[in-house]
Amino acid sequence: MNFYRLRAIIKKEIFHITRERKTLIAAFAIPVLLIFLFCDSLSLDVENISLALMDKDNSRQSRELACKFSSGGYFNVIAYPENYAEVNKLFESAGIAVCVAIPSGFSRDISRGGSSIQILVDGTDPSRSGTALNYISSIIQNYISSVSLNSDPANIKVITPEIRFFYNPSLKSKNAVIPGLIAIIMAILSALLTSVSISREWENSSMELLLSAPVSALEIIAGKFIPYFIIGLIDCFILILIGNVIYDVPIKGSFILLIAVCMIFLSSTLLQGLAISIVTRNSLVSNLVALLSSFLPTMILSGFVFCISDMPKVIQYITYLVPGKYFISCSRNLFLKAAGIEIIIVDILFLLIFNLIVFGVCLSKFKKTLD
Repeated sequence: MNFYRLRAIIKKEIFHITRERKTLIAAFAIPVLLIFLFCDSLSLDVENISLALMDKDNSRQSRELACKFSSGGYFNVIAYPENYAEVNKLFESAGIAVCVAIPSGFSRDISRGGSSIQILVDGTDPSRSGTALNYISSIIQNYISSVSLNSDPANIKVITPEIRFFYNPSLKSKNAVIPGLIAIIMAILSALLTSVSISREWENSSMELLLSAPVSALEIIAGKFIPYFIIGLIDCFILILIGNVIYDVPIKGSFILLIAVCMIFLSSTLLQGLAISIVTRNSLVSNLVALLSSFLPTMILSGFVFCISDMPKVIQYITYLVPGKYFISCSRNLFLKAAGIEIIIVDILFLLIFNLIVFGVCLSKFKKTLD
């Protein structure tokens, strides 16, 4: 090996690397961004579980038990429903994850040695549901210990939790995983497909021919968008069919509404890939940015793996920029909860707003010039 020839090749490669500023910036910026993103958003601790307390006894003993749920740090009491109709509405609107119902006569029964309370749990996230039940069991045992200290030691206190799971009674994890997996797969596929559609034209030196053709910028963007939209829509049908038929995940809501939401989400990720391709004009950088802006946020910041309420406030605000968050919310509601459009309309509106913003970026950045 000749040292001088090797040095010449190294100098040549360094020159190319420094000339490609976007690649160089991506090489240093992506690791720094990822370390901050992972450290702040990845947390296996389950806290701030949204909880509703229904106290039908309204006695000193029931209030003491209710106080332990609100002061433990694991639960965030957001509602005090008075009947089960209000509880159902809270579950349907995804307002709560757990409801603790203390029955009338609780103080009388506990003074005699034993009582029961009802625990209603949203089963759409089995892992979080199991953790919440462990917390509840610990709080009940703590309450029993405190009551027993102030009474006859021979009179053993017992509280029996009566547990009922909403929407996913069997607590099958695939019922919660598959609606989220559809978002992950579609986000990766669609963003990567369109992220090289424009940059490839520049690299192949075919953009000059495209720009000289008698077509408008809108027509070029639409022409690049529609074929991939058809491919993505077929993929959506396939994924939903596999989840429903092979893995037996029920579709309790409207199938037409589910497809409509898939179309809106698909268009947002395709347009996102197009915008990246238009801005970067480089296939390598486009792929890196598309992967960074589609897969990672959808995987980490959408609520698919890690609960958003457990993240720092700053990260929670960032999740509003992730379209996968709204799609996963819609898909879980439609797959498992039989939700109507009135429940998911806010998520749909956010997806439409994201579509408009990204489409505006595509139009504003794509110019029919060679500059």
